[in-house]
Amino acid sequence: MRTTHDIATMTIDQVRDRLAEVCALQARLDAEKIALNARMVSLLNDPVCPAFVVPERELMAHGGLTSREAREVVARGLVSEAAPAIADALADGATTAAHVDALGRGLRIAGDRRDAFLAHLPELVEASTTLNAADFGQLVKETAKSVIDDDGMSTLRRQQRETFFSIESRGIGDWARRSSSRSNLVPRTLTRGDGEPTGPRRCRATTTCAQSLSRGESPIDGRSGRAWHPAHNG
Repeated sequence: MRTTHDIATMTIDQVRDRLAEVCALQARLDAEKIALNARMVSLLNDPVCPAFVVPERELMAHGGLTSREAREVVARGLVSEAAPAIADALADGATTAAHVDALGRGLRIAGDRRDAFLAHLPELVEASTTLNAADFGQLVKETAKSVIDDDGMSTLRRQQRETFFSIESRGIGDWARRSSSRSNLVPRTLTRGDGEPTGPRRCRATTTCAQSLSRGESPIDGRSGRAWHPAHNG
């Protein structure tokens, strides 16, 4: 057992070595808590002489854990049942409880595809002994998402594809509405059976002619006082 004085004289290399030792020691302690939890569950389910215990309460009352910490131990026990290899690595001090928690999140993501996810367990356990908890958690998440769809497409890729098509659809809809609005601003020209326009262009011509005649101007050359008439311009 190192004393405070020993720690006070450590070099940085010695600090790093001791941190690694403490990490391994903590992993073994966490593994033992998981094993003790499993034993309580076993005693509870004993068909001959069951012990009426609530593991979470026992961990709090006699293990000095908070309610959240006790729930974490129980959850790690479930992960250890599904993936004994990660529990063995923890007991050896080769990984950490945080890595076990990350694997548990991967199992929840995989859902019904748990067996396909657990097929990757050997390489995941190996990775847990070399990667830090954050990087391992990312690896676990990517692995879980890669197996949850039968077509091999991860949820992330599918969501990205759906988002792309949603944006495209909205863009096309906006373009169509703008085009429709512009087309409504352009007057339509109707034609009679002989092809002569009867719409806005003909109306404008008729209006201009009437205004010219009312001022005594020629609707053809615009000269004042000489209204155009066939008798005068034969």
